[in-house]
Parts: sequence; structure tokens; C-alpha cells
Amino acid sequence: LKQYQLRFTSALTTNGMTRVMSSHHFYPINNRMINITTVHWGRSFVFGNTSVELLSGGVALPSVGSDVSSTDELFFTFYEEWIWVDIEMGPAAGGTEVTFHGHGFDYLGDRESMPYICRFTDPNNASQVIDSAPAEVYDSQTLMCVTPAWGGVYSWLDTGATLTLRHGRNPDRVVPLKSPTVYFYFYPV
Repeated sequence: LKQYQLRFTSALTTNGMTRVMSSHHFYPINNRMINITTVHWGRSFVFGNTSVELLSGGVALPSVGSDVSSTDELFFTFYEEWIWVDIEMGPAAGGTEVTFHGHGFDYLGDRESMPYICRFTDPNNASQVIDSAPAEVYDSQTLMCVTPAWGGVYSWLDTGATLTLRHGRNPDRVVPLKSPTVYFYFYPV
């Protein structure tokens, strides 16, 4: 049996160069199917599409099957993900710096149309939300947003709000971010 692997090629990395990574070698399950695990893309690369090639013996196959030829472009998307925040409590007057830690943050992209925004949502009414100003993105692993001031207008915030991170202003262009469920608690000033 032949061994196969996938080769992922990024369009852009932190230093502006192309990055190439290959999966481990795998054997086919049968003559029509292989199962290959993606590589860990790491923390130093921005999210987005990477091109994908199927290799056999280290050589790219000219055809992957009857439906895919060597001239087709195949892409795999690595998504952004945040894993934890450094603080989960702050004053109702706002101004708390909330730092997100994860990987794949787009710190080289368009800040005007695709900013990161912290969203605080009433856990009992998903239509009640407050968004922060655009976050400051430090690198592909770290970004920070400042909680907005809301005073006594939103009483539900006294009991905690679900904290999510959005990438983009326009709901049609928001990039999905994998994240844990975090409740942010506000105390009166």
C-alpha cells in the first residue's frame, strides 16, 4: 500500500511569506478512501484558506480522483479560536481591558470593515447586546478590547453577560470564532 499525506500552503504568514506544512503519512482505508488528520497550524499564522495538495511518495498527485484534476484549486480553512480571557469581572462604568488568548487572529487585515468586537449578551434575552469599540490586535495569539460604559441602563448586566468575540461589523461578513462560554460580571461603581 502507498502512503499519502496532505500539503497545506498558506497565502500569508506573520512575516509576509508563504508557509508550507505537511501532514503525517497515512495509508488508504480502501481503494477509494483515505483518512488524513490535518496538521496543527500553530499560533503564528492568521486564519483563512490554505491550498491543499495530496502527495504520494512526496510528489503531488496530478489527479485526486475523477471529480478533481490537478488544475483545480482545493482549499481548507483554518479558523480563529480564542481559548481564555484574563479577566471576567469589571465595573459597570466600563473601561476594563479584557485580553483574549487564542490563535489565528488576523492582525494584518482590514481593521475598518473587519474589526474584532467584544459582544456582551443578556443570557436570558439574546436580542439585548452591547458591543465594545474595536479591539486592539497585538498578534495572532492576543487581542484586547475595552468594556463599554453602560451605567444603570442595562440592569441585566449586574447578573453577568455572555461574552463573545466577533470578527466583523456586518452580520453577513462576521467570521465564526470558536470559543468557550464565558460570563462577564459587572459590579456597580
